Amino acid sequence: MKFEIFPKNRMALFSLLAFALMVLGFALFFVINYLFKPWDCETFFSCPALTIPMLLAWFSSIVCVVMGIWSIFRDKQISLVLIILFLLALFVAVSGFSVALGF
Repeated sequence: MKFEIFPKNRMALFSLLAFALMVLGFALFFVINYLFKPWDCETFFSCPALTIPMLLAWFSSIVCVVMGIWSIFRDKQISLVLIILFLLALFVAVSGFSVALGF
């Protein structure tokens, strides 16, 4: 296995793109929550303006984790940036599962 700072293969770059979408989903969630203050929503999932960006972030984190694992095992390249982003996305994915399951 080769160790590098930045990833150079295609799957790792797709994983980084999915991480960027995850950050964009979180940013949209907080911008919508700050600017528009959806106060007529009883629960989180009853307000589509908040649910859609958060589900985008959660789905993107799952894609980032899967693509990152696939990139490491298929191309036998480990990069520092990919590992850090993989761990952050794994944390978001596990947190999303815990919120969805009610833990």
